[in-house]
Amino acid sequence: MKNKIGTLARAVWLGGVGLCIAAMPAGATPLWDVQLYSSSSSIFGGGNYGGIVTYDSTTGVTRNPSSNDPSFSYTYAPNPAASGVYSNLTLSTLGTAVGGYENASLATGQTHLSAGSTYTAPGVTPSLETSEYQTIQMSDVLTFTGSGTVTFGFALDGSVSFLGIPPGMGYDPSSYSQTVGLSLTGSSGDAYMEWGGTANGAANAGVGPTYTTNTSGTLGWNNGAGAGVYSNDTYNGFLFSGTLTVHSGEVLDIALNQGMNCNYGASCSFQNTGQLSLILAQGVSYTSASGVFLTQTNSTPEPGTWVLLGAGMSAFILLRRRTRRI
Repeated sequence: MKNKIGTLARAVWLGGVGLCIAAMPAGATPLWDVQLYSSSSSIFGGGNYGGIVTYDSTTGVTRNPSSNDPSFSYTYAPNPAASGVYSNLTLSTLGTAVGGYENASLATGQTHLSAGSTYTAPGVTPSLETSEYQTIQMSDVLTFTGSGTVTFGFALDGSVSFLGIPPGMGYDPSSYSQTVGLSLTGSSGDAYMEWGGTANGAANAGVGPTYTTNTSGTLGWNNGAGAGVYSNDTYNGFLFSGTLTVHSGEVLDIALNQGMNCNYGASCSFQNTGQLSLILAQGVSYTSASGVFLTQTNSTPEPGTWVLLGAGMSAFILLRRRTRRI
């Protein structure tokens, strides 16, 4: 049954308060975008349920028609019906004993992800297995003035907890996985980084992260000290730094993609925080299509999702107790 949840969560993958608004001509297609996606999946009482929602900075909020969880709900900020296009989005979801929170901002370069899931031991009535899948996508276009080196970085630090079922009490199915990708595309070549971490509750320990870098093309990460370098790698975090040489007038498309699975009793907290950074050599500056790329260092308030999730968990526990009395 667990495979059904994972398949449902991944099959539909698409690829706080908003403080920054960029005005656009009516009908214009933006050169930048922020998108949040959440899929909450549950196997409850023998039935399969799911809730799927996407919040895009240019098109607003869309609930997937295949959502069939009657308890699935979501909140978001800012209101996409307002005028303008927002570069700071927040989305919270709550399903049947599963929920998540995510936030992304082009202005701060920060990403925030957190999720909780549930699993009941075999034989417990009613049975319940839940999974939360989330993605963040941010993109922008940078135009540089002046020639020199620029250093892009990304830092991720979080925590994951599992069911921790004692030996002899049964198999611990809780698991977690996360990927982060940063790609840069310019007129003279490409550069990218990819990182992935996984862990599971079977041994209550992480399976080391896997990652690759691309140094091909004239725009690839510089060799030597400027090469793409990872440090502090664990299944729940890492540091990356890569240096490029740009020339005046260089235009770079930048895209950040982050995805996380939190499954079957795992609790995954990455709300403080993912951080994209950019260091410029003296004499080098840039403008962005969004007009806000890395212009702020605002912090994101603690999410209220966990209050809702706690209420959902309490309701489920009460349901279990009532079922046992019958």
